[in-house]
Amino acid sequence: MLKRELDNAKKASIVLGVVTKNEKFITGTIYDDHGDVEIGDFVFEIVSATKKFTSLLLSKLIFNNTVALDEPIPSYKPEYRHALSYKGKEVLFRHLSTHRFGLTREDMKKIRQRMKEHKGEKDNPYKYFTHDDLHQFFIDFDLKKRLIKNGNTQI
Repeated sequence: MLKRELDNAKKASIVLGVVTKNEKFITGTIYDDHGDVEIGDFVFEIVSATKKFTSLLLSKLIFNNTVALDEPIPSYKPEYRHALSYKGKEVLFRHLSTHRFGLTREDMKKIRQRMKEHKGEKDNPYKYFTHDDLHQFFIDFDLKKRLIKNGNTQI
């Protein structure tokens, strides 16, 4: 399956990883061969696959009765209430599962700033993006501005 995908793509890299309690298996191909570097030592941006991971994790949390689909996310992170509410309505886990309520995936402004601070290390834009950066992003995020920019004024 990996070979078929690579044969149909231009300048593609692909990695498949499986982790269990006892072992991990990583295989794939890197477009630009980096010699002696093991494929498991690279950092990859997951891109669209994050939706699948988010949905699987959310499903597990719902199945285990840890959260409810119609529960507001800010009830777990009150400091993010500004980022996760609009016109008095709070973003629910149901909204999170659809990936359509307007929350951006990352803070590109901060990532670009970190890349400028570390110009010689452009191979991994997330290397210096910290947990504190992510936390501050959610505190400052303006969902209203994002929804209006995208032409969506409801959650």
